[in-house]
Amino acid sequence: MIVVSDASVLIALARVGRLDMLPTLFGRVFISRAVAQEIEVGGKAGSELLKQAAWIHIIDLQSQALAEELSSLHRNNVKLDKGEAQAIALALELDADYLLIDERRGRRVAESLGIDLIGVLGVLALAKRKGLLPEIRPALDALLRAGFRISNDLYRFVLEDADEAS
Repeated sequence: MIVVSDASVLIALARVGRLDMLPTLFGRVFISRAVAQEIEVGGKAGSELLKQAAWIHIIDLQSQALAEELSSLHRNNVKLDKGEAQAIALALELDADYLLIDERRGRRVAESLGIDLIGVLGVLALAKRKGLLPEIRPALDALLRAGFRISNDLYRFVLEDADEAS
């Protein structure tokens, strides 16, 4: 299975101590140089994340042209950042099974290009289905405490989908 990630999912899972699920779920995860740089902007924690996670592979894009084209796209006066654009371009280059991404604008562009997506909540749901998480609620609550935004409706939906609705 080929899985490419943007920085957001990796950072969110690292903040709540659940990054360890990714290699179990997907094996290797590929990221672009720009995504690696975004992670390293987090300072020592970001650098340590990349050093300790031998299952994260940094890949150079074969062609920067697509990433540059994606970076120049404007939707509602908002454009993709370099990491999002490179993650999408890398997913296309590698013919990835999944792109791990949360940002709405990046998801919309990737979906329009036919890329299958999973966000951090989808990763948690998959981990629960595979038996890696006994309960999803503690992970959702940890994400909220870490500053991850989840609407009340989405929170309830994820719990219902995981058979944890109260």
